[in-house]
Amino acid sequence: MQSDGKPCWMRSWSISIPGPWAHAPGTCLRSRKKTWEHLERNPAIVGFRELIHTADEARKQAARFIGADEDEVAFTQNTTEGMNWIAQAVGLHQDDEILTTNHEHPGGVVGWKYVCQQTGARLVRIDLNDQSRTPEEIVALFRDRITPRTRVISVSHVLFSTGLRMPIELLSQLAREHELFLAVDGAQAPGMLRVDVHALGCDSYASSSHKWLMAPKGSGILYLRKAMQKRVVPVALAAGLAPIPRIRALAISRDWSVTARPSTGSRFSGRSGSKRACWH
Repeated sequence: MQSDGKPCWMRSWSISIPGPWAHAPGTCLRSRKKTWEHLERNPAIVGFRELIHTADEARKQAARFIGADEDEVAFTQNTTEGMNWIAQAVGLHQDDEILTTNHEHPGGVVGWKYVCQQTGARLVRIDLNDQSRTPEEIVALFRDRITPRTRVISVSHVLFSTGLRMPIELLSQLAREHELFLAVDGAQAPGMLRVDVHALGCDSYASSSHKWLMAPKGSGILYLRKAMQKRVVPVALAAGLAPIPRIRALAISRDWSVTARPSTGSRFSGRSGSKRACWH
C-alpha cells in the first residue's frame, strides 16, 4: 500500500518478480471477484456443477503447459502442499532414506522431515555449496550416496538459494536405474523456464503458480506420473463427487476463484524463444 492509499497492483509500474511471490495482474484479481460473486448467487448448483467443469478445463490447460497428460495433474495451493502430499503418500518405512541437498527450500523438505519423524526414515543431505560442478559431477554426488535403503531422490528444479538449474533429466535416469522415486520441487521454474515433465522424466513435480506465472495466491500444480499413481496415492476425500480419477480428486476442494473461473488458464505468447505465461 502506497502513501496515497492505492495498492501496488493498481499502478502502471514495471514489477520485477521476486522468488517468494509475484504481483497478480489486475485482470486476475477482477476475475476472482467475479467468480465469487457468481458462486454466491447459487452456491450448490454453481459450485458442484458449473465450476467443477470449468476447473477441469483449467486443469487440462495447466497439464498441457507443463507437458503432462490431463489425468496426471491436480491443483494445489502451493508447492509445499504438493510436496507434502507426495512425502506422505510415497510409503516410507523405518530406516528408508531420502536423498536431497542442503540447498532445498524449507517448504520442499518439511514434508519429508515430518515423515521421517513419524516412520524413522532418514533425510540424507548432499552438500552443494560448490556449485561450479558440471551436471555429471552433481549426478555423481547422488550416485555415491545411494544405498540399499535409498527410496527417494527429492530435489529442486531451480535452487531457490542460488538459481542453479539442477540436471533433472540425468537424475531421472539415475533414479530409474536404482528404482527410486524422483520428486521435484518446481517452485521456481514454470513461467520462467520451459517445463516438460515427460521430457524431464521425474515421478512428481510440484509448483507454485503465484510466482513466475503471476497467478492468484493459493494456486499451485502437482504432477504425478501415471505409472506411479497406483503406488503413490495422496489422500483427498470429498462426498458426492465419486467416482472420479484419483489425481482429479486432489483438486476438488480448491479455491474456486483461483481454479474455476472460465477464463482461467495458461496463456502463451512467444518471446525470446521460450513460453511466457500469465494465469488470467
